[in-house]
Amino acid sequence: MLQLQLNFELAPINGILLILLGLLLTFLGRKFIKIIVFILGGLLGAFLTYQFILPRLSLGEPMNIILPIIAFVGFGLLSLLLMGIVVGFIAGYSVYTFSLSYFENWIYSLILAVIVFIIIAAFFNKILSIVTAVTGGLVTATGIQMIIPLNSFLYLVIVVVLSVLGAYYQLKH
Repeated sequence: MLQLQLNFELAPINGILLILLGLLLTFLGRKFIKIIVFILGGLLGAFLTYQFILPRLSLGEPMNIILPIIAFVGFGLLSLLLMGIVVGFIAGYSVYTFSLSYFENWIYSLILAVIVFIIIAAFFNKILSIVTAVTGGLVTATGIQMIIPLNSFLYLVIVVVLSVLGAYYQLKH
């Protein structure tokens, strides 16, 4: 039996990969997330078309290729359009279920949920920029820590500086 032995640690390689991914999220996170959402929505549309619509139609070979491509583009664009609304709905529902235990009347929870939904949906791009900048800062600092041990204060400084710079850059572009 042939066994391959690796005599080096993967932590530096993983650290470098995390640093690269973290910097990508920090400075280009909003665009990166939107590309991923478009691709995932498009794949869902193409899959649904290929699985459920094409078997019921007898259109021939060129249409069996063209229809999933059209569905890919259509569902990708629809996913981008609905992304803020879906995230707002999820946040509103989460606030509603969490706040039910704090208010005596469910109406107060519903009003709070609607307010959160409106805020998230209205400011989605700005919120997404800030969230991806902070996430990217955390991922980058974790990658650095995998290569060079950091104390808690230095780790926090790296996260805060990268988050502020990334959020500023994303909000300006």
